[in-house]
Amino acid sequence: MLEFGDTIPSGSTLHADIAVFGAGAAGIAFAREFLDSNQKLLLVESGDRVPDSTIQSLYDGKTIGSPYPLSGSRSRQFGGSTNCWAGLVARLDPIDFEKRNYIPHSGWPIHYDELVPFYERAESLLQANDGSLDAFSDAPFSPITFSEKLRTKIYQWRPKRFLDFLSDFERSRQIRLVLRSNVVALHLNGDKWSIDSVTVKTLDGNTFRAVANRYVLALGALENARLLLSSATEDWPGVGNEYDIVGRFFMEHPHLDNQLQLMSFDGRFQGYSGSSDFYPAIALSEETLRTERLCNSAFFLPVSGSAPSDPWAKRVQTIATSFGLSSGAECFPVGIPIEQIPNPESRVSLDSERDILGMPMVTLNWQLTPEDLTSLQRTVEILVQEFGAFHVGRFQNSLKQRSLKNPLGGNHHMGTTRMATRPQEGVVDRDCKVFGTDNLYVLGSSVFPTSGAANPTLTILALAMRLADHLRKNA
Repeated sequence: MLEFGDTIPSGSTLHADIAVFGAGAAGIAFAREFLDSNQKLLLVESGDRVPDSTIQSLYDGKTIGSPYPLSGSRSRQFGGSTNCWAGLVARLDPIDFEKRNYIPHSGWPIHYDELVPFYERAESLLQANDGSLDAFSDAPFSPITFSEKLRTKIYQWRPKRFLDFLSDFERSRQIRLVLRSNVVALHLNGDKWSIDSVTVKTLDGNTFRAVANRYVLALGALENARLLLSSATEDWPGVGNEYDIVGRFFMEHPHLDNQLQLMSFDGRFQGYSGSSDFYPAIALSEETLRTERLCNSAFFLPVSGSAPSDPWAKRVQTIATSFGLSSGAECFPVGIPIEQIPNPESRVSLDSERDILGMPMVTLNWQLTPEDLTSLQRTVEILVQEFGAFHVGRFQNSLKQRSLKNPLGGNHHMGTTRMATRPQEGVVDRDCKVFGTDNLYVLGSSVFPTSGAANPTLTILALAMRLADHLRKNA
């Protein structure tokens, strides 16, 4: 059933077994798991079916760290930021879930193997496979067999707009989808152990309540933190924030593009010329990461030719010419997304200025550490050494000390309500339930303790499906 918040009588109360706030990738994937359930689900979304500039302006805020496009990095409509998603899909690596003693605040309270069944379901939803070379009968990109220190990682292009799932909810009798409606307040019971109700407000001033047995926040990493922080009072730090963790550990994938170019002269290293559905990358082996005590990263190499979905392909000839390469040489610009070390000083906080709904606006202080650059520089050194030692090619490296001072993000917001084993280290437990409450859950990449070097969407979907299974089994 589809409704619009401005048509609901002001002062109404909407009842459900589960109330979900945010209809982006996380909220939609979670809600779809209840299409055949006996439980009644309420799905509330700020945006409409099409973009609206006034609704989008609710994402406005301030930045005081590295420059960052707060509004431009997200889409506030049904389908969320999948409406502006490039569509790269990959799993996090097993090492990303590990406690690495050389990376402060690393370690997930769940293991990679626990997420594998849900990765498979998420890949099915996107019509992707598991991303391993063994899954292809005609491998589109040969493994890096010349070096034990390197490995191949395959990313896939699956730019699916979740707006396409709207019809599922329009036809559903179990799920009530309400658009153009903004969650503005969480109301707790007297002892603050559970959520009693949630206040929802529209841009024209209409206000109603949502009452459910369980509540799920799927608003994105910035907005999840914003709502939890705004619940604070003079004598109480807010929902899930007993230890001042909410909003901290904001992470991105800094992208260092055009600062590394691979030049191949003897043809041993070929650009990938297969299906444009896949995007090859080189990464350090997990053993190398542990031995060298490095963060994860990926080195994206372009296709040979003119695959329209590849952002680098059109630049290959220009760059080769600029280096004065012979007609037999190929030059591959390398895109580098890197794992950011979790940093408690990289954070979301609330500003004194308020938006048109009366909500405190966001202030983002995105901060990298010197160790991020040190790890990247050593990673590049290893890559350069391995390619040179085996006469595969050489690199033109223009990576400088200043490279991480004004990094380009991937529009991947992570870490502000991180998952942990105890509240002193995070905001939600291994089942995504907010510490200190018994009926409030958080979904999305805000729960990531570490970021790895993979785009977060597939893991967001897997966690959403995992939570849906958990709540269905424990109804």
